Amino acid sequence: MPKKTKGMEPGWDKIGEMIGSKMEKEFKNKDWKMWNACAPYHKDYSGGFFGRALFIIGLLIALNALGALHGVAVWVQVLTGIGFALMRLD
Repeated sequence: MPKKTKGMEPGWDKIGEMIGSKMEKEFKNKDWKMWNACAPYHKDYSGGFFGRALFIIGLLIALNALGALHGVAVWVQVLTGIGFALMRLD
């Protein structure tokens, strides 16, 4: 079995420095096509009402089916659903 000598393989710090310098070169190159391909497309818009409305309707139906909202009036559930659907977390 061959002997291992210290200093032959780079340590974790050296590996991190090598990766960091490679990434800096890539980003300075302004050729970000490889990095942008991995990132999800994000369009900044103020939508989402339909998704929030579907979520709260499904949640209220599930909680009613389980009996968790037995003592809560229907009008309170409707107001909660409307409030949740109109809420935006920007």
